[in-house]
Amino acid sequence: MVLKFLLVSLFCTFSLGQFSAVIRVGEGKLYLYDLLATFLGLSGLVYFLVCKKAFKIPKPAVPFLVFVLVGLVSMFRPLVLYSELQVATSLFYLVRFTTYLLSALVVYNLVIHRLLNREAFCSLLIYSALVVAIVGFVQLVLLPDLGILDTALGWDPHKNRLVSTFFDPNFAGGYLVLAFSYLCFVKQGKHRFVYGTILFAAIVMTFSRSTWGMLALASLIYGVVKDKKVLFVALLLAFLAYFAVPRVQTRLAGITDPTDSARFRLISWNNTLTIAKDHLLLGTGFNTFRYIQKDYGFIAPGTLGGHEGAGSDSSLLFVLATTGIVGFTIFVAGISYPIVVGLRKHNYTLVFVVVPLLAHSQFVNSLFYPPLMFIWLCVVMFAGTVS
Repeated sequence: MVLKFLLVSLFCTFSLGQFSAVIRVGEGKLYLYDLLATFLGLSGLVYFLVCKKAFKIPKPAVPFLVFVLVGLVSMFRPLVLYSELQVATSLFYLVRFTTYLLSALVVYNLVIHRLLNREAFCSLLIYSALVVAIVGFVQLVLLPDLGILDTALGWDPHKNRLVSTFFDPNFAGGYLVLAFSYLCFVKQGKHRFVYGTILFAAIVMTFSRSTWGMLALASLIYGVVKDKKVLFVALLLAFLAYFAVPRVQTRLAGITDPTDSARFRLISWNNTLTIAKDHLLLGTGFNTFRYIQKDYGFIAPGTLGGHEGAGSDSSLLFVLATTGIVGFTIFVAGISYPIVVGLRKHNYTLVFVVVPLLAHSQFVNSLFYPPLMFIWLCVVMFAGTVS
C-alpha cells in the first residue's frame, strides 16, 4: 500500500536527519521528510475520499486546526512590515506544521480503519531511533568535535557528545527517549533488552540534561502509575551512569555555573517573554521570530541567528510570542487534551509520552522540530482512539 510505503519512508528520512536537506527556503531548509509528509498527507486524504472511506477528524485535532487559522491571521501584521521573501519564509513554517498535522490525521485514519496498527507505528519509531543511535556512535568516533566544521554552517561546537545525523544532542536525545519509552513501556518483543541498551547508551552519550530529564520524568510517571520496579531500575541506572561516566557529574554540576549553556536558556526565555508582552493578543506572526529578534537587537547585527534564530528555547513561549495569548491558549488546550484523556481513561501511554516531551520542549524548541513534531501529533491523534 502506497500510504504505508510513504510512512516507512518518512521514518527512514527522519533517521537521515540533516542529511535529508533538499533546498534552502529563505533562512530555513526544506527537508526530504517535509516532502514525504506532504505526500503522505495529501495522498492519504485523496485515498480516503476516492475509496469513500470516512476521513474522520478526532476531537484532539480540533484545537490544532483552529491554531493553524490563528497562525494565519497572525501573519497580517508581518505583511506590512517584512519583505515578500521574509513573509514567505515565515509562512513556510506554518505550512510545515499544517502538513505534519494532516499527515498525523492520515495515520489516525489508517489506524481506525484497521489499515495500520499502533504497534507497527511504534516499531517504525524504534527502528528509526536505533539507526540514529548507531550512527551516533560512529559519529563519536569519526567526528567527536563539531567545532572543526565551518562556522558558516551554523552548528554549535559540541564536543564528545552524540549528535548523530541531527547535529544536535538535544533533538537527537528527544527522539531517542521517545523511542526508548515506547520500547520499554509499550512494545513487547524478544529484542527489548538489546534495543533498550543501545538506546539508553545513546541517550547517556548525548550529555543533554534536558534529554536526561525527559527520560527521568517518563520513568517516574510510568513507575508511579504502572510498575514501581521501574523506579528502582531507573535509580540504579542513573546511579551507575553518574559514577561510571565522570562527564555526567560535570554536566550536572554545570547547571550552577554562570558560564554554562543554562545561562543562555535563561536569556532566551527572557527575550521571548519581552517580545510576547509587547505583542500579547496575536503575537508577532507565526513564524516571524527570527526577524522580530533582529528588530529587538537580540540577534547579533548582520546575522539572523543561525539554526537557533527561528525559535525560542521554550516551545510554549515561542507559541506565545508568535501567536499571542489567543494562539497560546488554543495550543495548550490541544496538547493538554491527551493528558486529560489518558488520566480519565487510565491510558497512561499518552501521559508518559506527551508530558516528558512537553517538559523537554521548555529547554529546546522540540515541539516544532519535524521528526518530534510528527510523533507527538500522532500520539495526540491516538487519544481519539482510546476506548
